[in-house]
Amino acid sequence: MEPHVTFQPRASAPVIPERWRTGSSTLRGRLRSDWYLVLLLAICLGRMWVMPLPSSFWLDEAATVMLAQHPDDASFNVAPQLSATIYNSLPRAVHLMVGDSEIDYRLPSLILAALALWIIGRIAARLIAPEAAWFAVFACLAIEDFDFFAIDVRPYALGIFVVSASIWMLVRWLDSGKWLDAAFFALFAGLLWRVHLAYWTFYPVYLIYALVRLAQRERRATWIQGIAVFAAVGVSLIPVAFDALALFHNAGTHIVAPVTSGRYFVTTLAWKQIAGAFAGALAAGILCRRQHADRPAATALALVALWWLGMPLLLFGMARLSGTGIFLARYSSPALPGAALAATAAAAMFLPRGLWKPAGAVFALVALAMAGRWEAVWPVHAKYEDLRSMASLADFAAAKPDTPVLVLSGFVEAVRPNWTPDYKVPGFLYCQLYVYPVQGRIFSLPFSTGPEDEAYLKHLTTETLSVGDRFVLYGVGRNASLWVNYLRKLPELAGWQMTYKTKGELLVAVFDRFGLSGIDDEAF
Repeated sequence: MEPHVTFQPRASAPVIPERWRTGSSTLRGRLRSDWYLVLLLAICLGRMWVMPLPSSFWLDEAATVMLAQHPDDASFNVAPQLSATIYNSLPRAVHLMVGDSEIDYRLPSLILAALALWIIGRIAARLIAPEAAWFAVFACLAIEDFDFFAIDVRPYALGIFVVSASIWMLVRWLDSGKWLDAAFFALFAGLLWRVHLAYWTFYPVYLIYALVRLAQRERRATWIQGIAVFAAVGVSLIPVAFDALALFHNAGTHIVAPVTSGRYFVTTLAWKQIAGAFAGALAAGILCRRQHADRPAATALALVALWWLGMPLLLFGMARLSGTGIFLARYSSPALPGAALAATAAAAMFLPRGLWKPAGAVFALVALAMAGRWEAVWPVHAKYEDLRSMASLADFAAAKPDTPVLVLSGFVEAVRPNWTPDYKVPGFLYCQLYVYPVQGRIFSLPFSTGPEDEAYLKHLTTETLSVGDRFVLYGVGRNASLWVNYLRKLPELAGWQMTYKTKGELLVAVFDRFGLSGIDDEAF
């Protein structure tokens, strides 16, 4: 009889925790146990990401579409920053291989944002609490800007994905000390500045967190690794730095936003979601006598705080010091996952350990309430710049192919010498006409007028506008109402009737000699 032998695993074999061996730990088991969270996620994504996909492009998206279809168009030379991103390869590939609809162009951003959601959930489970992933995902969806960028035909979803992946690899590398994790971190960190020139402001987050972790004992990465990895990232960014410096000297000419106010800055920090998560967790903790809360480590809280506040604070400080409007919510979009993780960390202060998934379900309902766009049955992507509907209105108002249509550019670059009366329309400065054409005799107007434009405007008024019976103004941007007032005061148009329709920052105005067939709600 052979002796009984007990199998002993090799010392090098990983010890698998018991909870990982159970069927509920498999993907299928988790989906079954979390079915209500999966359902809520599908509802949230369907409402906030999928339903707006077919809606109109807004102005910057229209520029991206035109650039994807005509990358060598000379009109883009006035805004070289539009071409300074690796993102442009995605809409260009869509144009060549898939199609040209709004849905087609938005799919890459949607896929990247979905991948970022998964990574953010993994980071929350690693840094905050093992069961906090769902809560962090729904905290992201409760931030309206996050949902907007998730389907925007601009680089912001790519930036959110790259930042999330780089942070995930940074944490893994510092925990494991593996060169493969370090290489992936260096890869994603090297890509970030190539996504958008304003994203250099995120690099201090990497450096400060790495220094904090390397100064502690709870890590396997070494100082030698740290120096080598960050040196590699720095070397990879040298070409980008030269390109950025070449564009820096005239960066102010591409900024149209007013000087950033403190109130606007605070609204970008998603403080309502964070405060709500903290208050809800506090109430749950009091009801459950604050038992067994998963309180994150100090280093985890430091990373979350840096991710949430570091980039916005740096951009806001630069805006205030320079007196320019360089701080825009989209320029600090990589910080949005940090805001969601801050909400998750705030909840972890008091939320009892077994309530993470029910709390995630509650936050899903909060996300639907706060970011569901319930003012409309079918939500639109950019409610303030619905170019398609306003172009249709301008097309309807023109009525005849020979009706003069004055088109105002929404880009600050549309001034002399970039703009002249013989500017070839559509071109970049009037890309809205490329995506959504309007009938009529098109006359371009600059973003703002100077003394040298007065002769052109007088000639246009006396020789074209006042000779006929009707003309249309199609305005994009904040100066549209100024142009309406300017035209109404012209003596050549005295006695003309004017009707108009606005939608966010878009305006269509009809000037008619006899006040016939103006714009009304039925026509719109």
